[in-house]
Amino acid sequence: MEVDASMSTNSDHDLALANHHDGSGEPSSPPMPAVGQGQPVLAGPRPAPTYRVVNAIIDKKEDGPGCRCGHTLTAVPPVGEEGTPGYIGPRLILFGGATALEGNSAAPPSPAGTAGIRLAGATADVHCYDVLSNKWTRLTPLGEPPSPRAAHVATAVGTMVVIQGGIGPAGLSAEDLHVLDLTQQQPRWHRL
Repeated sequence: MEVDASMSTNSDHDLALANHHDGSGEPSSPPMPAVGQGQPVLAGPRPAPTYRVVNAIIDKKEDGPGCRCGHTLTAVPPVGEEGTPGYIGPRLILFGGATALEGNSAAPPSPAGTAGIRLAGATADVHCYDVLSNKWTRLTPLGEPPSPRAAHVATAVGTMVVIQGGIGPAGLSAEDLHVLDLTQQQPRWHRL
């Protein structure tokens, strides 16, 4: 088996340096890196990042998103200049999801082809986690909101969140496209 340089350990590297020869059969000093190359880059597995539990602030029960699945959580950059009036810091926007599951995953398919677990309690809730203040709030944007849904997709485009598709209460895919504009103090929905 050939060993890729990225698979070698430090002890393999040290052993290779100790056994370096210049062709005369006598050990010689290891080659020096060329000027400007600096130290060799160590390859191999990197340690996993460390995580910690964040106990976020929730002033009112409805501010927190609660238990759910099939939602999206989208990172949105700050708006404005820090320290100026109207500055809004970085946020995480949680949209939709299902607050309950129905059905039995062990059940055989019905003649209609439906079986297993079904999402229930689909929502169109919007919750905002303020990264700087460590606080959840429930948002009530202006405009026409999307229908309740789960298993949709969302992405940030600047300070807007684009939401598309998903499964609604009737189990049908929602094919509409909505934009949540977060550039102002009062968020606003736009249907495209």
